[in-house]
Amino acid sequence: MELLCEQGQEAWPAAIVPENYPVIMDHIVSLDEEETQTTLSDRIAYIEFTRENGTGGWFWTAASSPPVIIVDIILHRGIPRCYDAFQLTTANSGLPLAYTHHLQYSLPDKCRNFIGKTLSSYSGPASFRIQGETILDCRLRWNSLNYIWKQQIDFVKTAPTRLSSLKTLRPLRKELIYIPCWINEADSHGDIETETLLRQSDNYELYSIGDRVYWRDYVRIGVFAISPEQYSEITSIKHKNGWT
Repeated sequence: MELLCEQGQEAWPAAIVPENYPVIMDHIVSLDEEETQTTLSDRIAYIEFTRENGTGGWFWTAASSPPVIIVDIILHRGIPRCYDAFQLTTANSGLPLAYTHHLQYSLPDKCRNFIGKTLSSYSGPASFRIQGETILDCRLRWNSLNYIWKQQIDFVKTAPTRLSSLKTLRPLRKELIYIPCWINEADSHGDIETETLLRQSDNYELYSIGDRVYWRDYVRIGVFAISPEQYSEITSIKHKNGWT
């Protein structure tokens, strides 16, 4: 919430009921891997959400139309030396459905200047959730979904010794889409669904199997890391097994 306010955006504690919708609800502080942002379309949805989750520890801000971009950055004293971006696709509720590698993304000057000012004494990894020219969230680590960093471990190991270079490091380039598989925790058996998902490992890249990442009533049982050409195949597999 403070991060948004420092950028001149309105953000309010959940106890203050918004007058205009849609809004994005999020944790004031979140240190774990949970997907916490939820889009609420009207007052009824807001009341239902706060009745279920309470208002303590939550805040809201106005929803906007630009896509959310998740950007992993290597910083040297607040200066980006290399970054990797993914565009987030969600359901209307905010449930993450896909993360598409954004090869042409350019970090907005407003965000770059804010990062340089705020993290001027920091060198190392950082992950930002950006919408338009507004930073929604910041973590001083890379996004756990970024499979590319794991594939390029030699690059990651040598990057810190190269941070002092005046040259920007070459970004990592690969067409890739992450497709998370969600099940409704109340209606499904997580262990059985995970075993079913694991059977796909002979044909597709899978990871985060068994990591229990939660979004409201849903739990993520794993993530496909696929090429764009495989997207329709994965959609069919998810539909066949009743995964969201």
